[in-house]
Amino acid sequence: MSPPTLAHGVERSSRPRWFTVIYYGSSFILITILVLLNVIVAGYEEITVLRTDPNFDPEQWWAPKRLPQALRFRTKPGECEETDLPRDTDLRTNSSLPLFTYRVANDLSSPAPEDSDGAQSPYKADPLDKCAVENMALVMEPKVLAFSIEASLLCDPTGKPPYARQFKASYWRAWNQVLRPDSIVSYIAPRNFHTQSTPYKSPAEPGIPSNSTYINALGVLDALSTDLINMMLLRQQTWVFPPEDPRSKNQVPDLGHLEWDSQNDALPPNHRKRIKGGFEDYGYVLAINTTIVNVLLAVRDAIYLDIGNVSSTNIYTNKTAFNNLIQAEPLFDALLLPKMWQLHPDIMLVSLTQCTWVWGCTRNVNVTWAQELTSTDDPVNNIVLPLDLPSPLPRSVVKMVYICPQYRIKSWGSLMTAVFVGTFTMYLTVREAFTWIASKVKRKHRNPDPNAEYINKDLSGSDDDIPRKLSTPRGLAYTPLNYIPNLASSRGWTSHTSEEERV
Repeated sequence: MSPPTLAHGVERSSRPRWFTVIYYGSSFILITILVLLNVIVAGYEEITVLRTDPNFDPEQWWAPKRLPQALRFRTKPGECEETDLPRDTDLRTNSSLPLFTYRVANDLSSPAPEDSDGAQSPYKADPLDKCAVENMALVMEPKVLAFSIEASLLCDPTGKPPYARQFKASYWRAWNQVLRPDSIVSYIAPRNFHTQSTPYKSPAEPGIPSNSTYINALGVLDALSTDLINMMLLRQQTWVFPPEDPRSKNQVPDLGHLEWDSQNDALPPNHRKRIKGGFEDYGYVLAINTTIVNVLLAVRDAIYLDIGNVSSTNIYTNKTAFNNLIQAEPLFDALLLPKMWQLHPDIMLVSLTQCTWVWGCTRNVNVTWAQELTSTDDPVNNIVLPLDLPSPLPRSVVKMVYICPQYRIKSWGSLMTAVFVGTFTMYLTVREAFTWIASKVKRKHRNPDPNAEYINKDLSGSDDDIPRKLSTPRGLAYTPLNYIPNLASSRGWTSHTSEEERV
């Protein structure tokens, strides 16, 4: 008979049934979040694209703009590279009416380095609304009935670092575009060939923003330029004198040059102090002086529309200012028309109206476009004034192309590989970290086991070290007896029994 052995109860905690559901549910949610996170972090690659706006802010699905800036992920990998404004190159703006061409005349902040392309001016979509027209020059060619206007613009320092620049804006108009360029024709039909004999019949031509209010500014500029071309024609045909007059030897001049102070101040626009230069015989241009100023005013304020610097006195946005500044030519009725009827009645009978490229003609040959537009506040040949501009005005910048970094989704194979590796690496890391932290917390907050001292005791020691009475261990499967046998007496009883058997 073997002696009874000492048994110890071991406490094992029972796991609640809902723990498994919570564990797997939390794991599913965590994996879903990690998949989305890895698509954002590792699912896109960086590429470079060409853009006209370097300040664009793309809206990605992971960072909607309605979120606060602090909660939004980065939506672009970096900023666009700045470019250079080349010298001696025609530039245009991004406005709704990019009619004028601009050239960099000078970079006033610092000298630009010279290279194979000439001097360059660093530029990164700096707005042009800080520019102002300083002066304007008109070059007239009476024989070919053409003129050109060059305006000098000075721009306040802008950009990082700030640069002050000077631009030259150009505008051309000609009776026949075969002989000289025409800005209106080049803008409305860059690929078509038209002459004065085949004018446009409606503003629905290619190149014209028919749904834009700026088309009315184009109509005014076309109409007032037509006035000047017709005044030049009348002056050319009436520049004759009796043989006894000393001026009879003078022929129509080949070229004339006028400089006009375009500052918007108290001095009237057509004041003689504003105009310098002229022709060998100033009397030639004196008869059309007011019409020249009308065109210069129209070009100046159209440039301000183009660069986004619109004041309250702009003739396109203020009909009262238009009526006050745009004036009918005084010598048109007093000198040019009577003399033209006297010398060339056949021409006057054939050409009964003054026609523009797009907006039709005046009522008759005795009426100019300046008279038509200032005599009423109603639309004239679909030209509506004042303009109804958006508020605030869009930024007007030089139209350039920039190299910009951009995110693009990876191919499916690369995307799945990157997301799989990243997701499960993160998941296992989070799981191991949680397990380690949980074990530390459990040890720190667990109650001490009252039987731990005796359960872990070395049973190879003396029997006398085992106490006679132990507290009853707690457990669900086993309840030990409170009886502990005396091992010494058991050994004596066993020896006595063996001796009796031998006897």
